[in-house]
Amino acid sequence: MVGAVSAPDPFPEAQPDPNNMAEAGQLFLLQPPAEGAMKLAGRRGGLQIRKQNKGKLAKFTAWDCFDGSVRSSGRLLVERGSKLHLLGPGYVLTQSAKRRGNFLHNLRAGPVKEALSGLFPLRCLLPAASGRLARRRYRFTWKQAGRGALVRWHFSGAFGSISLVEVLAEPGEPRDAAVQQLAALGAEPAVPGALYALLAPGRPVYMLKPPVPLAPEQPALEAAAAIIRSCLGVARQNEPGIAADLDTEFLHDYRISLRRIRSVLSLFKGVFTARDAARLKQAFSGLMDATGRLRDLDVYLLQREGFYARVPEQLHPGLDAMFRAFEAERQQGHQRFAQYLAGARYKRQITALQAEFAETAVIAPGPKAGRPALQLAQKLIWKRYSKVCRIAAGITADTPDSEVHELRINCKKLRYLMELFEPLFESAELKAVLKPLKRLQNTLGDFNDCSVQQAALLEFASSPAATREIALSAGALIAVLHQNQRDARAMVGEKFQAFDSPETQRRFRAMFSG
Repeated sequence: MVGAVSAPDPFPEAQPDPNNMAEAGQLFLLQPPAEGAMKLAGRRGGLQIRKQNKGKLAKFTAWDCFDGSVRSSGRLLVERGSKLHLLGPGYVLTQSAKRRGNFLHNLRAGPVKEALSGLFPLRCLLPAASGRLARRRYRFTWKQAGRGALVRWHFSGAFGSISLVEVLAEPGEPRDAAVQQLAALGAEPAVPGALYALLAPGRPVYMLKPPVPLAPEQPALEAAAAIIRSCLGVARQNEPGIAADLDTEFLHDYRISLRRIRSVLSLFKGVFTARDAARLKQAFSGLMDATGRLRDLDVYLLQREGFYARVPEQLHPGLDAMFRAFEAERQQGHQRFAQYLAGARYKRQITALQAEFAETAVIAPGPKAGRPALQLAQKLIWKRYSKVCRIAAGITADTPDSEVHELRINCKKLRYLMELFEPLFESAELKAVLKPLKRLQNTLGDFNDCSVQQAALLEFASSPAATREIALSAGALIAVLHQNQRDARAMVGEKFQAFDSPETQRRFRAMFSG
């Protein structure tokens, strides 16, 4: 031990302030753990390390969302015993693991929940890896002056064994000496998020929009087939999560993937034969139709708090009844859709569609199938961009809502085209024009959501199941949504001007005008 045995520990198990990371421990990875790494204790020149405890071995679970939100943020979320630990770049946060569920809002208030705030608002946590974890604490001194502590996190399981060493010391000579000794044992600065790949080797990494390799001279039909093949794979990855009803984002991502496929079939005109394009659009539209009402109900339930905040408290009982009805309908709708996904008919259909776009499949070419992908992309994007500008320039305060909806649809098609062909263009330039387009699209989306929700609430309030109480609450909501729709519409011109800046025009012309 350093100094007297009874001396207070200058580095207790207090949790560092995530806003003051300079005071936090630095993490180093020892992987694979050399023999010396297991025996940190000892004297090495002016550095003396002594074991402070044995480090109790306990079961651990590493948690992450299906989309890898925690991993992508560079952090590792570990549950061990009654504690939840968040290992980040230069810090470790700990709080109680007790919770009522695996969504972020289910966690108890604490530093881990605070640090993860906003990272995965709609996703649930899922077990990513498991095994046993020992945390062993050491004290070190440097030339009888500087002092500090080391905490070794030793993970073991089917993946083998991995060690992280946390250096707890003020920046300066003691930490530097400990770091040098760890480097001699093969340690390197750790990126905690990268440990998911070590703890669960071979576990696929999910991406909603995985990059699809495209080449400028690649035939358009080949490029279209590759994009559809990728989207189909993503849709199918979400099926188990939808069936298990883990969170609503599984269905959302499933729909996005199918919508991207329909966009390829609609926007890549002439790449497929007219007959195949019509047949495939009908097939994928049928798959989408089966999800529509379930997704609508998910959206209403996700927006519940916002709905309550928009109407007077005396009208809340009507909302209570309305949401009870939505929950009951949603439960029945999910059961039907889960059975549909498990059914032989769906499996035959989706498997046949995947076979049509397999790498070895031969697809009947349309008249523009052989056109180079870059040439086709430039023509389609420039044409759609020009249409967006033309429609937007004609919108005034007196323009019918239908034309605002048309602008929204064309903005959506423009964004789909740019994202589908993204690998063919310089990334920074493409992001520079996508950013203001997304802002315009968000405003148009708010306008459309308010319109759709008003119609749905009016229909619900007029149904035989709606009581007078429900009708009053729905009526109040419709009035608020109508005003929100007017506000969103008033912002369309402002957002379009930001999108249609001279710099954005220059970038579009340089990339897409050919």
